[in-house]
Amino acid sequence: MQPTAKLKKAPAYRFIVFVEMLLCYILIYAGIQMVATLGSDIMVWLDVSESELGVFSALGNPSMAVMSVVAGAVTARIGGKRVLVIGLVILAASGGLYLTGPQSLGVLIVIRLIQGIGTGMVSATVQALVAVWFPAKERGTAQGALAAFYGASTSIVTIYASFMSAQQVIWYQTAGYMLLVCGALFAVIVTLGYKDIEKTYGVNVIDEAIEGYTPHTDAPAESGAISDWKRPNNWHDTLHHPAFWLVGISLFFYGGSSFGMGFVLPLFLADAGFDSAAQSAVMTYGSLSSIIFSLAGGIIADRVFHGRRTQVYAISFGGAVIFTLIVYFAGGGASVVVMSALYFLMMGFATFSGGPAWVLPVEIVGPQMAQQNMGTCLLFSGMGSTVMLLIYGWLAEAFNAGMSMIVLACCMAMPCIIAIILGKKYKV
Repeated sequence: MQPTAKLKKAPAYRFIVFVEMLLCYILIYAGIQMVATLGSDIMVWLDVSESELGVFSALGNPSMAVMSVVAGAVTARIGGKRVLVIGLVILAASGGLYLTGPQSLGVLIVIRLIQGIGTGMVSATVQALVAVWFPAKERGTAQGALAAFYGASTSIVTIYASFMSAQQVIWYQTAGYMLLVCGALFAVIVTLGYKDIEKTYGVNVIDEAIEGYTPHTDAPAESGAISDWKRPNNWHDTLHHPAFWLVGISLFFYGGSSFGMGFVLPLFLADAGFDSAAQSAVMTYGSLSSIIFSLAGGIIADRVFHGRRTQVYAISFGGAVIFTLIVYFAGGGASVVVMSALYFLMMGFATFSGGPAWVLPVEIVGPQMAQQNMGTCLLFSGMGSTVMLLIYGWLAEAFNAGMSMIVLACCMAMPCIIAIILGKKYKV
């Protein structure tokens, strides 16, 4: 693909793209978090256990993960815009199905699977489009700014759910209205306001359209590490490259950690004696840390570490392990204020790498593979969240939620270790 024009700098339109993608990003993670937020109501309504709730929560992730791969592949053929709009319409449809008031766990699981299909299509496309519209020197900051709203989406959905509960709105109506209205509205916004980069500039990533761009080439190793190496630009080479598997495995545990926090902590707080109001306060105020930490992590990766991502990745999950263990040992002995502060730091460190971690799928491959690899790496993350949510739910029922917290800390340790290996071997 040859660029239709050479630019002196990245176009300002990238910021419009960011805002559009941000709206979609908040919706999908608010939709995912809704299960944890409304978990107690769902268990009472359907008379199900914590492990059954874990199954329901986790089963949306396989469809999300599979559709992330499909979305990445289809985007290369029909463009990100169409894939994103289709995903938003499916999310809206899942909202309509929630509004029917499911009376069994089986029906609810089917609805969750449909929601997962839409979520997978939107998630893969949103993160890929932000990555390709921002040049490498800004990419960590852009993804960090996007990830800043992961925790914010938790706070938003908690506030929204609390408001709807106060209005005597049933839980399935709370979930349904949000997905139906926002999914349909955002589909219209994207349809009218987004342009695919391939059609606009004739490139796969915006760097290719900017004057002075040179692709990665083979270079000799320096001090036992690879300072610059040829990125794979097709599936055969990508699947045979160690960097692909290291990033993928790290994101497996990243997904298990990120989704695990929102699922495990409410159960842990309940076991520790926190009532629903106290749980809501902890989850709301603690989750706001992602706004600060995610943005800071992206800026530091771009400006302090000059585009290298793994330092922030390692620091992020190393800190998350420490504060997860502190939350565990504090338990019921901590006040709501103290627990909120601890969760603020736990969530903050976990989201510190939200930008740099999701830049890696684009930067370990060539431009032609950028969007496709983002979808594939979301498969790893989705499968990690599926497996780990099932484990967390089973442990909470068989033992207690404290055991789930310990396993969550172990899960967080894996991205830290792999990030150190990636940094030493590939200097990314």
